[in-house]
Amino acid sequence: GTNGHFTIGTIGTGPIRFTNSNGEHLRIESNGRIAIGNHTGATHDIHIKHATSPGIRLEDTTNSTKMTVFAQDADTGVGNFSNHDLLFYANSVERARVQSSGYVLVGETNRRTFSSNNVPLFQVAANATGQWGRMSSTSFFNDNIVPSFI
Repeated sequence: GTNGHFTIGTIGTGPIRFTNSNGEHLRIESNGRIAIGNHTGATHDIHIKHATSPGIRLEDTTNSTKMTVFAQDADTGVGNFSNHDLLFYANSVERARVQSSGYVLVGETNRRTFSSNNVPLFQVAANATGQWGRMSSTSFFNDNIVPSFI
Protein backbone atom coordinates (compact mmCIF):
# COMPACT_ATOMS: atom_id res chain seq x y z
CA GLY A 1 0.00 0.00 0.00
CA THR A 2 0.85 3.66 -0.08
CA ASN A 3 2.98 5.09 2.77
CA GLY A 4 3.12 1.73 4.54
CA HIS A 5 -0.69 1.35 4.79
CA PHE A 6 -2.46 -1.90 3.98
CA THR A 7 -5.72 -1.42 2.10
CA ILE A 8 -8.60 -3.80 1.39
CA GLY A 9 -11.13 -2.54 -1.09
CA THR A 10 -13.12 -3.07 -4.22
CA ILE A 11 -13.00 -1.58 -7.65
CA GLY A 12 -16.16 0.43 -8.16
CA THR A 13 -19.04 0.61 -5.69
CA GLY A 14 -19.50 -3.05 -4.74
CA PRO A 15 -19.29 -4.39 -1.18
CA ILE A 16 -16.26 -5.96 0.47
CA ARG A 17 -17.18 -9.57 1.22
CA PHE A 18 -15.69 -12.01 3.73
CA THR A 19 -16.41 -15.63 2.82
CA ASN A 20 -15.25 -19.18 3.37
CA SER A 21 -16.39 -22.56 2.03
CA ASN A 22 -19.72 -22.14 3.89
CA GLY A 23 -20.52 -18.88 2.07
CA GLU A 24 -20.47 -15.21 2.89
CA HIS A 25 -20.46 -14.26 6.59
CA LEU A 26 -19.66 -10.54 6.67
CA ARG A 27 -19.76 -7.67 4.23
CA ILE A 28 -18.96 -3.99 4.32
CA GLU A 29 -21.55 -2.45 2.05
CA SER A 30 -20.83 0.45 -0.26
CA ASN A 31 -22.50 2.84 2.23
CA GLY A 32 -20.06 1.73 4.98
CA ARG A 33 -22.57 -0.34 6.95
CA ILE A 34 -21.53 -3.79 8.15
CA ALA A 35 -23.84 -6.75 7.47
CA ILE A 36 -23.11 -9.93 9.43
CA GLY A 37 -24.91 -13.21 8.77
CA ASN A 38 -25.13 -13.63 4.98
CA HIS A 39 -27.54 -10.83 4.15
CA THR A 40 -27.53 -7.53 2.29
CA GLY A 41 -29.19 -4.21 2.95
CA ALA A 42 -27.96 -3.46 6.48
CA THR A 43 -30.36 -0.92 8.03
CA HIS A 44 -27.94 0.14 10.80
CA ASP A 45 -24.19 0.76 11.03
CA ILE A 46 -23.76 -2.84 12.25
CA HIS A 47 -26.61 -5.21 11.37
CA ILE A 48 -26.49 -8.86 12.49
CA LYS A 49 -29.10 -11.12 10.96
CA HIS A 50 -29.03 -14.85 11.59
CA ALA A 51 -31.57 -17.64 12.14
CA THR A 52 -29.85 -19.05 15.22
CA SER A 53 -29.83 -16.63 18.18
CA PRO A 54 -27.82 -13.65 16.88
CA GLY A 55 -26.11 -11.62 19.56
CA ILE A 56 -23.27 -9.33 20.55
CA ARG A 57 -21.06 -10.02 23.55
CA LEU A 58 -18.72 -7.51 25.19
CA GLU A 59 -16.36 -9.18 27.64
CA ASP A 60 -13.79 -7.78 30.04
CA THR A 61 -11.41 -10.65 30.76
CA THR A 62 -9.80 -8.88 33.72
CA ASN A 63 -12.99 -9.08 35.82
CA SER A 64 -14.92 -11.69 33.78
CA THR A 65 -17.77 -9.27 33.04
CA LYS A 66 -19.98 -10.31 30.12
CA MET A 67 -22.58 -7.99 28.60
CA THR A 68 -24.79 -9.49 25.88
CA VAL A 69 -27.43 -8.15 23.51
CA PHE A 70 -29.38 -10.92 21.80
CA ALA A 71 -32.45 -11.98 19.83
CA GLN A 72 -33.53 -15.53 20.52
CA ASP A 73 -36.74 -17.27 19.50
CA ALA A 74 -39.58 -14.88 20.42
CA ASP A 75 -37.49 -12.83 22.88
CA THR A 76 -34.87 -10.11 22.77
CA GLY A 77 -32.65 -9.13 25.65
CA VAL A 78 -29.87 -7.05 27.09
CA GLY A 79 -28.07 -8.51 30.02
CA ASN A 80 -25.03 -9.13 32.11
CA PHE A 81 -24.18 -12.82 31.98
CA SER A 82 -21.73 -12.70 34.87
CA ASN A 83 -21.89 -12.00 38.60
CA HIS A 84 -21.81 -8.21 38.18
CA ASP A 85 -24.39 -5.40 38.29
CA LEU A 86 -26.05 -4.13 35.11
CA LEU A 87 -25.95 -0.32 34.95
CA PHE A 88 -28.08 2.08 32.88
CA TYR A 89 -26.72 5.52 32.02
CA ALA A 90 -28.27 8.69 30.59
CA ASN A 91 -26.31 11.89 29.98
CA SER A 92 -23.14 10.15 31.24
CA VAL A 93 -24.67 9.55 34.70
CA GLU A 94 -25.82 6.24 36.19
CA ARG A 95 -29.64 6.39 36.41
CA ALA A 96 -30.58 2.79 37.30
CA ARG A 97 -28.89 -0.42 38.41
CA VAL A 98 -29.92 -4.07 38.47
CA GLN A 99 -27.72 -5.76 41.03
CA SER A 100 -26.50 -9.28 40.30
CA SER A 101 -28.61 -10.43 43.27
CA GLY A 102 -31.79 -9.13 41.54
CA TYR A 103 -32.39 -5.86 43.40
CA VAL A 104 -33.38 -2.91 41.18
CA LEU A 105 -32.20 0.52 42.26
CA VAL A 106 -33.14 3.89 40.76
CA GLY A 107 -31.19 6.93 41.95
CA GLU A 108 -28.96 4.85 44.23
CA THR A 109 -25.97 2.55 43.79
CA ASN A 110 -26.33 0.50 47.00
CA ARG A 111 -29.50 -1.07 48.37
CA ARG A 112 -30.76 0.07 51.74
CA THR A 113 -32.03 -2.01 54.61
CA PHE A 114 -35.18 -0.81 56.37
CA SER A 115 -36.84 -1.79 59.66
CA SER A 116 -36.67 -5.46 60.69
CA ASN A 117 -33.89 -6.03 58.09
CA ASN A 118 -36.39 -5.58 55.25
CA VAL A 119 -34.66 -4.97 51.90
CA PRO A 120 -37.20 -4.16 49.14
CA LEU A 121 -36.40 -5.65 45.72
CA PHE A 122 -37.22 -2.32 44.01
CA GLN A 123 -35.88 0.89 45.54
CA VAL A 124 -36.22 4.49 44.34
CA ALA A 125 -34.08 7.13 46.05
CA ALA A 126 -33.40 10.83 45.56
CA ASN A 127 -29.71 11.58 45.38
CA ALA A 128 -29.74 15.27 44.46
CA THR A 129 -31.35 18.44 45.78
CA GLY A 130 -34.75 19.04 44.19
CA GLN A 131 -35.39 15.37 43.37
CA TRP A 132 -38.09 13.30 44.97
CA GLY A 133 -37.47 9.67 45.82
CA ARG A 134 -41.08 8.86 44.98
CA MET A 135 -43.04 6.85 42.44
CA SER A 136 -46.21 7.93 40.71
CA SER A 137 -49.23 6.17 39.29
CA THR A 138 -51.33 8.70 37.44
CA SER A 139 -54.35 8.54 35.12
CA PHE A 140 -55.27 11.49 32.91
CA PHE A 141 -58.40 9.92 31.44
CA ASN A 142 -61.98 10.26 32.63
CA ASP A 143 -62.64 6.52 32.66
CA ASN A 144 -63.28 5.87 36.40
CA ILE A 145 -60.08 3.87 36.77
CA VAL A 146 -58.17 4.95 39.84
CA PRO A 147 -54.38 4.89 39.53
CA SER A 148 -52.75 2.43 41.94
CA PHE A 149 -49.89 0.08 42.67
CA ILE A 150 -50.90 -3.53 43.24
